Amino acid sequence: MKSLQNKVVLLTGGAGFLGQSFGRAIASQGGLPILADMDESKARDFAAELEQEFPGCRATAVSMDICSETSVSQTLLDIHSEFGKLDALVNNAYPRTPTYGKGPEEISYDDFNGHIQDHLGGYFLCCRESIKIFREQGGGNIVNLCSIYGFVTPRFQIYSG
Repeated sequence: MKSLQNKVVLLTGGAGFLGQSFGRAIASQGGLPILADMDESKARDFAAELEQEFPGCRATAVSMDICSETSVSQTLLDIHSEFGKLDALVNNAYPRTPTYGKGPEEISYDDFNGHIQDHLGGYFLCCRESIKIFREQGGGNIVNLCSIYGFVTPRFQIYSG
């Protein structure tokens, strides 16, 4: 038996580099990946790819901006309405701020605070709205990811292309 059989898993940043790896892992274990991404077209393409790669997989692409309270709230309502449940949230999205790719000496304190607000704030919004569903249904799981770049200076050049 697959460990995520028929589990509805919301994956933020689902069309991104890491998101695609997580999406494959969810699908390979029988889960129903909900690929939430700002690039809905890319998420739809990846959902179709998962359904080809894993027969019987029901992958769903949704447009969601984790930095928008309205977007997060509406997306979670839609998921709950369509599937009747939410078993897990995987917070994986990485919002790119206007100063993305710049070194710490090149950004202002306000830019830094905006970056923190978008990233931590976005994860907070997703957790808050998921917890509402989890309380109603009696449980659920949250996985929050972070980067090693929370501890060392980023080397954005490794992401070129």
